[in-house]
Amino acid sequence: MQNAAACLLLLFIVATVCASARAGEVTIRMLEVTRSDDTYVVDFDVLLVTTPASARAILSDYKNWPRLAENMSKPTLVKTFADGRQRIRLSFRSCVLFICRTIRQLKDVWVRPNGDIISVMVSGESDFRSGRERWHIEPEQGRTRLRYHAELVPGFSLPPLIGPWILKRKLRQTLIKTATNLEVLAAP
Repeated sequence: MQNAAACLLLLFIVATVCASARAGEVTIRMLEVTRSDDTYVVDFDVLLVTTPASARAILSDYKNWPRLAENMSKPTLVKTFADGRQRIRLSFRSCVLFICRTIRQLKDVWVRPNGDIISVMVSGESDFRSGRERWHIEPEQGRTRLRYHAELVPGFSLPPLIGPWILKRKLRQTLIKTATNLEVLAAP
């Protein structure tokens, strides 16, 4: 998700913490991207001026994801499971200087009874060997607190030294843009 993921998918700097940085009305409390071996761990905590219900409705509907992350292709519903999970196929186009790459994802997405949005990459069908994302949405002081946690293992090679830095930077940029777009789309 990506996007939420994003998306957001999504998509994608060395362990950065942004305490109360502002992007419009979005208040970023924390944004960290760390790497351990091949696994990238992303933690994002942000306050939005919207309602939890509006934010959840936008994030949980895959048709909205390209509006959150402009570099995402139109996602496709592959399958709906009996338990409510949806298998979604999507891709991102990402460029650094003159090098561009399309990153494919196939993931199962569902909303848990507590309202958390969960996605799990389908191994062998994505450009990630594995990946798991969780969006937690709750009210806080008249705003909406959105916490994102992801563990992503790319299945593609990155240039040594600069590759991990680029991936971290792209993930950070994508999350900030996604939160800003979400707030605009979910405005009361």
